[in-house]
Amino acid sequence: DPGPDNYCYVKKVKEDGPLAARGRVVAGDFLVHVDGHHCRGLTRDKVKDWVVGEPGSQVELEFMDDRGRRYSVFVRRAAEVPDTSQAGAHAGREQGAEAERERG
Repeated sequence: DPGPDNYCYVKKVKEDGPLAARGRVVAGDFLVHVDGHHCRGLTRDKVKDWVVGEPGSQVELEFMDDRGRRYSVFVRRAAEVPDTSQAGAHAGREQGAEAERERG
């Protein structure tokens, strides 16, 4: 469920996951948007519904770091849903980070 400031946040980045491979997302970052959907005040389950989608499709995850800087990470959804108990609301069905861009 929502953490500080009513955003879902990254509890832990799986060491072998796509977000860790990008090296940008760290524990404590907030998930702000999923494919343009604003996440503030929503439950983890609602946010996960947006993250989980058509296998092989791409999803844009926009995060905010502890300095208020926003950045996006694009990941391709996997065919199977992994256990998300060790990561934040955005961990489901991510297979590979494809691109990242800074937002000013």
